[in-house]
Amino acid sequence: MKKHFLRMFIFLAVMCAQSWMTMTAHGQQIKKNEVKTNLESLNDIDCVKASDMKNIYSPVDLSMSMLRCVQQGRFDDAVFIFALSGVYGSFDTLRVSDQSAHQAVMVLRMATLEAMTPDNKTSFMNQVNTTLGDDAKRTEICQKIESIGAPKYYPQYMVQHGIKALMGNSNGDGLIQHFDRRTGMRSALISYLHCPDNNR
Repeated sequence: MKKHFLRMFIFLAVMCAQSWMTMTAHGQQIKKNEVKTNLESLNDIDCVKASDMKNIYSPVDLSMSMLRCVQQGRFDDAVFIFALSGVYGSFDTLRVSDQSAHQAVMVLRMATLEAMTPDNKTSFMNQVNTTLGDDAKRTEICQKIESIGAPKYYPQYMVQHGIKALMGNSNGDGLIQHFDRRTGMRSALISYLHCPDNNR
């Protein structure tokens, strides 16, 4: 499992870079909208322990918190936030209807990685591989995330990242109608972290 999570992390970094280049090719105006709206943190939180986490924090909020943990050398906390942010981002891709908006998660991940120093980035990636590659530790993280619960925020960062929102053609709130939150959360936990399926 260790190699799987290291490959996953590297894949995210590469895809983020590709996504960013695609956005740049579309012009400076999109990039400005991106910074001001899509990737705006609505909750300014410091490096937070798992026990103090809330399900009102979006992946943008969590990424800023994760970065602060890395800067403070609290890599264990950073890895948990990385996992939570990834699960919530996966959950959001299931409920946001505009598929072009889903790349917001990768763009956000790239921006966070780019903000780290090379040494911190290496230490962080090593900790991700060590922690999430350990079945027991990963299962513990899964249980903590389940106890926090499914997101209760509106995924503005993702909805406004989509082509429909950028072109002013979005209708409604941008979410899939009658979305099953419980099923969506379970799916995000299993697909992103390979958490045990408790319904089996």
